[in-house]
Amino acid sequence: MDEKEIPSLAEIHIAASHLRSISVPITPILTNASLNKLTGKNIYLKCENFQRTGSYKSRGALNIVLNAMKIDPNLKGFVTYSSGNHGIAVSYAASFVKRPCVVIVSNDTPKNKIDAIEYYGAELIKCDSTSLSDVELCLKISKERDFFIIPVSDHPDVIAGN
Repeated sequence: MDEKEIPSLAEIHIAASHLRSISVPITPILTNASLNKLTGKNIYLKCENFQRTGSYKSRGALNIVLNAMKIDPNLKGFVTYSSGNHGIAVSYAASFVKRPCVVIVSNDTPKNKIDAIEYYGAELIKCDSTSLSDVELCLKISKERDFFIIPVSDHPDVIAGN
């Protein structure tokens, strides 16, 4: 990742402001006496499993979707590739802004992940489990449907939101 792609502190604060404005849950930070004793350190656990989608990934997905909608309020939809939590998060974010979404998953994606992606209304497409085929299919769908591509992790808006 290029240095220019790393979000600035200001962009992280903007992302936090976006997420607060739409009531993304503030999850607790807990500690565990057994872990502390085992490591001899104070270990803190950020409970992002309490997010609506079950992971911190919803923060990044919501941030990139909201930023994309600010730039182009007429976006037709979103497409991504994911083996799970990111796909669930993008499906949720697209449903939040009432836009269609396609999530490309590998053939061996667990059923609970598929169910969660579909729960938020995304169209699910299964493909071979190679990164190259995922990316190629994502690019094809983006071009055919004029959908905005949501990368898994290497985008400043995703990083700032996460």
